[in-house]
Amino acid sequence: MLDLHAETLAEFRGQELSGRIRLGVPDDYAAKYLTPVLKRFAPSHGAVEIELSCEQSTALIPRVESGELDLALVSRNCRTDPMQRTVASEDSRRQPSPGAA
Repeated sequence: MLDLHAETLAEFRGQELSGRIRLGVPDDYAAKYLTPVLKRFAPSHGAVEIELSCEQSTALIPRVESGELDLALVSRNCRTDPMQRTVASEDSRRQPSPGAA
């Protein structure tokens, strides 16, 4: 069983991620939160192209719903407007965006 576990881990580590992700974030999140994450992500996943859109959360949600963005980091006031929607498009969970590298 341990051998199978080690073999499975080796398989996943050997696969390089590739493709394009269309990501939306509010402007104030991009510099503070996203920059450090991307600095760690990029060296290990150079074949992933990140298309970044910076807009207000209220503009990002409809873009995810319409398929223009694969994923968005948004903020909402939980007390007055709880988020009840998925912020990742269904297609982005199954396959890379069209035109992926």
